[in-house]
Amino acid sequence: MRVWRTVPMRLLIRMHMQGWLRLRLHLRLKEKIMRQRNPSRARTLAALMIIAIAAVIASYLATIGHIGASSAEPQQSSGVLYGPQMVEANYCPFGNPSGNSSDTAYIYLPPSSRNETLPLVIIVHGGGWHTGSAFNVTYARIEKYATNSSALPANSYYIVPALLKDNFIVATINYRLAPQYPFPAQIIDLKCAVRYFRANAARYGINPNEIGVVGSSAGGQLVQLLALTSNSSLWSSGPYANYSSRVEAVVDNFGPSNLTWYEYHNSSSAQINEYRTQDLSEVFMDNYTLLSIASPINYIGANEPPFLIFQGNKDTTVPPYQSYALYNSLIEHGDNATLVIVNNSGHSFSQAGQYPINPSIPQIEGITASFLKEKLG
Repeated sequence: MRVWRTVPMRLLIRMHMQGWLRLRLHLRLKEKIMRQRNPSRARTLAALMIIAIAAVIASYLATIGHIGASSAEPQQSSGVLYGPQMVEANYCPFGNPSGNSSDTAYIYLPPSSRNETLPLVIIVHGGGWHTGSAFNVTYARIEKYATNSSALPANSYYIVPALLKDNFIVATINYRLAPQYPFPAQIIDLKCAVRYFRANAARYGINPNEIGVVGSSAGGQLVQLLALTSNSSLWSSGPYANYSSRVEAVVDNFGPSNLTWYEYHNSSSAQINEYRTQDLSEVFMDNYTLLSIASPINYIGANEPPFLIFQGNKDTTVPPYQSYALYNSLIEHGDNATLVIVNNSGHSFSQAGQYPINPSIPQIEGITASFLKEKLG
């Protein structure tokens, strides 16, 4: 029997009420400040207070649809694993009738001492929330190159070997994809993945207080949203409820921060129009309210984890505005943020024009690894 037939709605509402109240208080505080500075933005924030409850509704609708196939709390894995090796795991079995591996994680363990714990970096793939996988074009054939960075194809972004070399544990994860699973399934999965790794930290040798995330494009939006709502119970349905989904460092590669911008921005860019009519439409069902709720920029406050943001200056899919807006808002709130503009770069660090991108792919990987070592080491 499905969960929605056996669990009273009042209990489902209670599951997310704490997160809704925190979000409401946060938005009211921002509205009060903005009323003094900018009345028009204050009205926008007031509207967000009204529509934010839709995030709660969407969250427990997603919960109803996915917990039904696997309502029992999964057992934590037993036995300690040591590197170097790659381990496959199903991190949050919400139930997947299509039979694909949307909850699969691939965990790469570097050579390590049996007496130490290591920081974990979770890598979240892009693909417009409806395509891609942990072995997509960005991270494909990681296992082949994990210990031999000289074998990497030229001009390809492969951050995993660089992180393994610096003694990080690295996990690449799949998550449920639209249109079969519209928003918020993706962020629910990502939050559950963080909780899974905390619950199984001893098995993998993870320091549970040193977890960072790297996301590109749609994955960038997801890691932004994860970090900025980690102190809220929003989208926290599923197992491992006694563990936190917080992260201590964020690397955002050209991820959109304000999804509503695509709705009102008239552009001659074919890439932006395709992004709006295909990717956003499939995931958010042309619903402006959902786009607002899924926009990370609406959740920024004080004491956020440190952000490292990479943005191509010629990106016509996620234009530079998106990263500038995220960076500026983080700085305005007193948060730690670094923005690196990649010159001559389109989307996905692709070269745009006759000159190579600057910084180069190896330099981007080095900056990323150094940032994560500083924040998680």
